[in-house]
Amino acid sequence: MSAGGVGTWGASLQQLLSPLGLVRERDDGLNLDVLLVDDADVDRCDAARRDAEVGASAGHVSAEEVQEKRFAHAAALVYARVDSDSRCAQGVAIFQQLIAQDYEVRDALYLVALGLYRRGRHAEARTEVKALLGRWPESLQAQKLLEAITAAEERDELLATAGTAAAVAAGGLGVVALALLSASARPRR
Repeated sequence: MSAGGVGTWGASLQQLLSPLGLVRERDDGLNLDVLLVDDADVDRCDAARRDAEVGASAGHVSAEEVQEKRFAHAAALVYARVDSDSRCAQGVAIFQQLIAQDYEVRDALYLVALGLYRRGRHAEARTEVKALLGRWPESLQAQKLLEAITAAEERDELLATAGTAAAVAAGGLGVVALALLSASARPRR
């Protein structure tokens, strides 16, 4: 597959995850609207990847099929329900390896951004999704992910502001309480 191509990754992912009931059809053709994935499903994707790697070393499986199984396994990790931060990190790392090997496809770029978003790394996710939109501005999923990232960043900023305000208020209350205590502790004349 050439760098920048769209390829069959989404179709491959759908093929692997559809029998598990984990994929819903999307209008933009990516077929990556995946429900959160349970441990058994992550393990199933990992087993398919290992089987493909063994088959490739024996000469029975093509290198492209191995990469497709790696892609599906990485996607399952990004969508993991349990231990999601650790698994998202693994999935993002696999996608970054695939992209570094010139398997730079829209789906992989999207899932890197999604994994970073799920891990709470909003600034990095924003950078990745904006790069994706720079190449494929029509990607509805990427547009929606950017909206979700923006909303999360605004929420984080609001919480940080509220936390700072609460700390200032608590500090102010502490000063007032200390003043009241010291005033009440002074002997009266």
